[in-house]
Amino acid sequence: HLYLIASAKRSCTLTVSSPNTSWTQSTEINNGITTIVIPDAVGYNDLQSGIANKGLFVSATDTVSLYIANETQNSYDAANVLPVQALGSRYMVQTNKSLLYPNSSHAEDNKASFLIVATEDNTQVQITPSCQTMDDHNGTYTITLPVGQCYHVINKNPGYSNNADGDFSGTLIE
Repeated sequence: HLYLIASAKRSCTLTVSSPNTSWTQSTEINNGITTIVIPDAVGYNDLQSGIANKGLFVSATDTVSLYIANETQNSYDAANVLPVQALGSRYMVQTNKSLLYPNSSHAEDNKASFLIVATEDNTQVQITPSCQTMDDHNGTYTITLPVGQCYHVINKNPGYSNNADGDFSGTLIE
């Protein structure tokens, strides 16, 4: 399940939409916290490596703090969602070697990954991975994305058993 968790000091309206589908949802935050369940077909990347139309646009009538969380069997991860005005142009990935899930139905459960979301058309992203990607990049490469597209990068190698190539830590994104 994919969740958007929002908190606000003052009452406000939060609207979440997909620029690539007609899905939209609005909710009131009344001086506290609210959680919006994002339908898998709208925002969940299905553990696929590559480009997908799964980006979300969030707006609010007042200041909010946002987190996105992914919960599935044997996994839970979350991230802060930054406003466009707060985004930088250079990032370094930190991942953690995954645990071995021998009964997992998805081989990618045992691999590190990261996701990039385009906030405007013709977003050019240069990636210097610290290890080989699922789509066989092992040196610097560039991708171009339109607004709302996501680029999901999965490690080619599993991160368990002390595999030095199973961790994206140190990957540079510009």
